[in-house]
Amino acid sequence: MKDQIYKILRYKFFALFTIITLTTFYNCSKDSFKIHSNEQIVYNKSVLKFNNLDEFTTVFFNIRNAQQKDSSLMLKDLYNFNSKYDEIVTFYKNIDFEAFQSASEIIQFVNENSQYLKMTTDENGEITVDPLLIDNPFKVFTNEDHIFIIGDSAFKAFENFTLGSNMANIVNLLSISEENFDEKVNNDTTVFVFSGSSDDMNFKDNTYNCGTYKVERNTVGRNRIYMRFSVQYIFKGGNNTTNSTLKQYTDVMIRPYHKVLGIWYWAARTMSYDLKIQAAFYHWNLNPIGWRRYYNTTFSNGLYGYSFEHSFPSILTYNAIGGTVTIGEHFDGYSCKARTPDTDWASLICNPHLIP
Repeated sequence: MKDQIYKILRYKFFALFTIITLTTFYNCSKDSFKIHSNEQIVYNKSVLKFNNLDEFTTVFFNIRNAQQKDSSLMLKDLYNFNSKYDEIVTFYKNIDFEAFQSASEIIQFVNENSQYLKMTTDENGEITVDPLLIDNPFKVFTNEDHIFIIGDSAFKAFENFTLGSNMANIVNLLSISEENFDEKVNNDTTVFVFSGSSDDMNFKDNTYNCGTYKVERNTVGRNRIYMRFSVQYIFKGGNNTTNSTLKQYTDVMIRPYHKVLGIWYWAARTMSYDLKIQAAFYHWNLNPIGWRRYYNTTFSNGLYGYSFEHSFPSILTYNAIGGTVTIGEHFDGYSCKARTPDTDWASLICNPHLIP
């Protein structure tokens, strides 16, 4: 499915970029929308609404990067909004994986609770059970249909991408699932990819390019540390790109795991990490036009929890008003490592001479 999605992402949108200053807003609200089609209400559910993309990204970065890492509780406190992901994680954390008698029993349990759980098989054939939507950075904003609203557009979170559509086409958006994702997105012009990580290697800085999406693990016995970082974009405007907006950022995630009956599950551990990342984004509106580097770092000698997630925004935001542009982003260099007391370091290094 990922290869098909990347084909969709390799589009050009019409844009002459202007810089806008990111202003802090906190006017998002929990609301119910009544969308009429032939006088029939087609969507009327509690949903988190943001007035515009600036407001959404400000809240997104502040919540994701806050010292208090339980972002679902933060949303509940700030906006009286009960995130679907909070329900999913609560279900997951209440599972006693050690109580299962066999791997097949775990697999059956996951299949019977697919509204909360997902199961993946890695390149070595090992199975991991995670909460649903764990890899989507916008998961905490979703309602029971995995929907949130920005301005006049609706967005639906999937495991690795987020799709959007005009509110008038929300029925089409709601009909898309993980199972029919490729077919629907390829054939439905009313939906667009709102966020993801592009792997278009035809558009790159030939001097320095360390890719766009990196994963490393370190496993000792039944314990594992998982580290992932990627360059990401947020694109609002869809296939009609007259009023499109592009934002880009670097996203990191660290998670500890424990294995029972041959299956890995998410476990709380003390995490130590040292992340130094230099991302490059192509800026079309600066003089001279070209790549700009953004260096970010974060570290901890002992953070206890189920995961560490952080997003580093680039400085600029672009509003498209004409021209032809392709999204450009990659890592110039990085030196990253993470571990728990039960594992060794999971480590990734590329172009260390570029790290300040």
